Amino acid sequence: MARARVALRRGDRARLARDCKQRGTLLRALVCCRVRCAQARRAREGEHGGLRPDRPRPEGHLARRRHGRTESTRRCRRRLDPGRGDAAVTAVTVRAPATTANLGPGFDCAGAAFDLWNELEVRPAEPGEPLVELSGEGTDEIPAGPEHLALRAFALVAPIDGWAFRFVNRIPLERGLGSSAATVAAGLVAASIVSGRNLDSDQLLALGLPLEGHADNLAAALLGGACLIWQEDGAPRARRISTSLPFDPVVIVPTSRVNTEASRGRLPQTLPYADAVAAAARAALLGAGIAAGDGALLERAFNDVLHEPYRMADAPVLADLRANPVPGSAGATLSGSGPTVVCWAWPGQAEAVAAELERRAPGARVLPLRIATNGTEAV
Repeated sequence: MARARVALRRGDRARLARDCKQRGTLLRALVCCRVRCAQARRAREGEHGGLRPDRPRPEGHLARRRHGRTESTRRCRRRLDPGRGDAAVTAVTVRAPATTANLGPGFDCAGAAFDLWNELEVRPAEPGEPLVELSGEGTDEIPAGPEHLALRAFALVAPIDGWAFRFVNRIPLERGLGSSAATVAAGLVAASIVSGRNLDSDQLLALGLPLEGHADNLAAALLGGACLIWQEDGAPRARRISTSLPFDPVVIVPTSRVNTEASRGRLPQTLPYADAVAAAARAALLGAGIAAGDGALLERAFNDVLHEPYRMADAPVLADLRANPVPGSAGATLSGSGPTVVCWAWPGQAEAVAAELERRAPGARVLPLRIATNGTEAV
């Protein structure tokens, strides 16, 4: 079992008099890593017989002061796994963001996370309790058993036996907003936490990719912000290169759906040389613009020639926005294979852009969102 790192907190002379006045006696607080707090506490109790070294402490249930649990301790309760040095968890709630893939010219190699979240709660199962409780959007289309995508992802890291799951779906299904990537990311991260394995993002990406299939969506869901994705030695790699973009995304979600495989089938096998050069240039502008936070570079990068022209039939909104740009926006990109389109509003213009989009696409949902700074995380 890993040793807990415990250190005495240095006294603050400026606060010494105040603390003594309030409490009567200044006690040295022991500080330790949150994950290994139980280990540190047990070590201290072993040294002093369960008594604080400064003075005896009243014992018994009547003398014990009860502390209310905070929301975070209710949602993420830790235990020590005797089989490993890391801290495992007895219950956790994680959230995973919606994502947009490609960002125009970054075909299969760029993605960003939005502040629209799916949620997965994992807790010890009670006798007779259902395996999965579902709520939110599209629950009639989501399986409520071991075949649920979050449980399949969870099982890649830890057994599902003995756990009960509650899944809240807020991301529209099959609309190009990474609903499956968010579900897989939630399952992977929850399992990593409850098992105490603490897998890093590259490990989680490699585990989840065969299940999800889209590295750009999955990487953005795991990491948050804006990410770049590549292959190295046959394994996927991803890095978040910015926690923000110089625009606010306004998402147009049509009622129609698009099959990703069918959409990819419309892409040409070859490109004219001039188009290939233009695509490479715009991809370079995209990466530079994200890293520098340069809206002017991104505005020039958004008009893709590699894949979006061949997918316009599935996203007529994109064709309209290219022909008639919305005032206050820097451009529009297809979200994944569509049909959702992201209109990128300049700062302070999102409300006006959303109003214009609602006027142009009355049957679609228009969602003003923000870039999610963080990826999948415990809450």
